[in-house]
Amino acid sequence: GAAGLLVMTRNVAPSFLEEGAVAVSLSFDDGRPSQLDGAAILDEHGIKATFYVLPDQVERAPERWAGLVGRGHELGNHSTAHPCSGNFEFASSNALEDWTLQAIAADVDAATTSIEHLVGTRPLTFAYPCGQSFVGRGRQRQSYVPLIAERFVADVATAARPETCPTGVTSPTSTPTRSMVATPTPCWVSSAKAARAAS
Repeated sequence: GAAGLLVMTRNVAPSFLEEGAVAVSLSFDDGRPSQLDGAAILDEHGIKATFYVLPDQVERAPERWAGLVGRGHELGNHSTAHPCSGNFEFASSNALEDWTLQAIAADVDAATTSIEHLVGTRPLTFAYPCGQSFVGRGRQRQSYVPLIAERFVADVATAARPETCPTGVTSPTSTPTRSMVATPTPCWVSSAKAARAAS
């Protein structure tokens, strides 16, 4: 799975960090069995991470994923079907371009319900499969960022530069939410829930 890592040091620390502070956010996508094994290394060093999981992966070892949560790690929603752009050969039969807003909402809700049922913890954050946050083609292409913002405290979107973050998405210079996860070039989506959770 993909791993996201953001390290900010004294020389480039955003205003939300005190001078000299360092922030690191680790995330792992897809809920692969190797991540369960790798989490032991994080545990040895007292490092916590967010694991964006697919329910079918959690079903294979729910007690191990629940144990991971019990040790202080977070499980986030990564969808049920993991749709990506049909531009990727591996996704041609599950292309986001063929999805609707209603279908992606149902898929994400199903993943939340499954994860909560399997491990007893409701996901609070979301990572877009393949870093893509749209459905449809051409003039019918639509962002599903608003659907995610309604359902989660925070989510992860990827952009080439902070100024290219989609509408309604903030760059790393903005105040972070309680549970923020970042990729090397992050954008954060903050919903009203995030503002309440951070207070």
